[in-house]
Amino acid sequence: MICPNCENEVFSKTKYCEHCGKNLENNIYTKEDNSFSKHLFNWKFYIAPILFGILFGFDYYSRMEYDIGGIDIIPIIIAIIMTVKYKSTFMKKFTMFISSYITIGLTILITMFLFAFVVFSTLLGQSNGQLISNMLSQNKNLPRMFNTQIEQMSFKKENDNEITTSFRFVNYTKNEILNDYDNKIALFEEQMLKNELELSCNEPNVKNILDKDIQFNINYFDKNHQLIGMIFLDKLRCKSFFKQSYYQ
Repeated sequence: MICPNCENEVFSKTKYCEHCGKNLENNIYTKEDNSFSKHLFNWKFYIAPILFGILFGFDYYSRMEYDIGGIDIIPIIIAIIMTVKYKSTFMKKFTMFISSYITIGLTILITMFLFAFVVFSTLLGQSNGQLISNMLSQNKNLPRMFNTQIEQMSFKKENDNEITTSFRFVNYTKNEILNDYDNKIALFEEQMLKNELELSCNEPNVKNILDKDIQFNINYFDKNHQLIGMIFLDKLRCKSFFKQSYYQ
């Protein structure tokens, strides 16, 4: 048995702790009750992580962004709770904190990835029209700021094989932006295409659309909503870019 006051082991039939004198008649912990693995894998501690994993997975899908920075605090909080509730020596408590932090964190990440996998697997079986409709449904969350400089304005369906999204540079005019590209729209579009090939071709939602042979158009506007330039992505462009990058 373990004394709940000083956390030292005591004889099973003793009434008082030989180390601190605590009355143990109705206040003891057995080794079985205090089992490390039993406490670590208590299913009650994993309800919240699974729910958070689903929420993070849904957020990843709906915003088309992957950011796990906010996930870190949740395993810490739950690990602290698990450690406080675990009655044992200091070193075993410390081991419980580290172990629970890792297992809770993995539970959240695995749940998030499984949720995303199920969603994207479902999307793979959809028609082009259904995929585009899913993209258009995100207009309810637009416009939104990607950063302090760029705003995503909207999605627009051109046809069943083509969709367009628009971005706006909220702090600059067309002339101010083109000054950085020798006042040549072609140079601006070339740089934007390179950026999107690097960032978007491997993004799950975009990749899923391109794999269905849907063309993904991107328009760029200045702060006054004047068109600066436009580019497009398709499966061939992405494959060519990755092949070229591989051999460079």
